Amino acid sequence: MFNSYELKSENSPLKYLISDGYAGYDSAIKVLNEQGVTLKSCRCYAHARRPLHYYLKNTGLLKIYHTQDLKQFYKRSLVG
Repeated sequence: MFNSYELKSENSPLKYLISDGYAGYDSAIKVLNEQGVTLKSCRCYAHARRPLHYYLKNTGLLKIYHTQDLKQFYKRSLVG
């Protein structure tokens, strides 16, 4: 655990919180930021894929995704 002094320090080892998007984490980060702790919320790729899949499915783009070379583009963009 870190105390508030350690988290407010420029040398704090805690800069980012990678999570699954649970709203409770965002609320905690908001409170910490209000107290002077600089902490950023990030999402992992594994949890970002599900909203992308739903978006493609709901817009009809999933059919295009499966027939085009978008799969290769998506894989390349994740790798670097």
